[in-house]
Amino acid sequence: MAKRKTGVVKLSKNSHATHYKLVRDKTSEDKIPHYKVITSIVEPACAQNLNKRKVIRGPSKSKDLEVPKLCSGEMGASHVKISGKKGIFIVPMCVTHNDSGYKTAAPICGDTVILKSGTIAVKVANDKGKSRKSNNNNIKILKKSTIFRRAKNAGQTKWTWKGKPMGKIDKYTFDRKSRRVRLKKK
Repeated sequence: MAKRKTGVVKLSKNSHATHYKLVRDKTSEDKIPHYKVITSIVEPACAQNLNKRKVIRGPSKSKDLEVPKLCSGEMGASHVKISGKKGIFIVPMCVTHNDSGYKTAAPICGDTVILKSGTIAVKVANDKGKSRKSNNNNIKILKKSTIFRRAKNAGQTKWTWKGKPMGKIDKYTFDRKSRRVRLKKK
């Protein structure tokens, strides 16, 4: 049985990848020759899914830009963050579909696109690069009932939920059985 390679991931159908820009200088491990050695793929194909060319998230989504229809022949290593996976990965992408800094076409740094099913991604050394996504994982999203209880215990007369004013606290009740906040029945 073959030994499993660490840091090599085969992507499933409709994997989302956000283009990422390294701050540190690129090393030999950040380029396509390293990818070829690790994966044993001699001629890697572009990982961009050409059937789904819409940008899902990122700066190009607001401009309604699409990923170009055709691949160029020159292959490079695209640095991406893959949805559901920790770390930064390289996937093979042609120059047209890599975030090469072209301002007129997508994708650019921070754009999230869909990759081909079965694409192999190789993990690279992490750095403090530029991505449009927040790296702050310390924010805890509180439940509506928790916000209500905290406002009531603090002696507030009014409360808000997700930035929307909910009105006076005495108009609401906390149902202990269902653990939900409800308007009081008249």
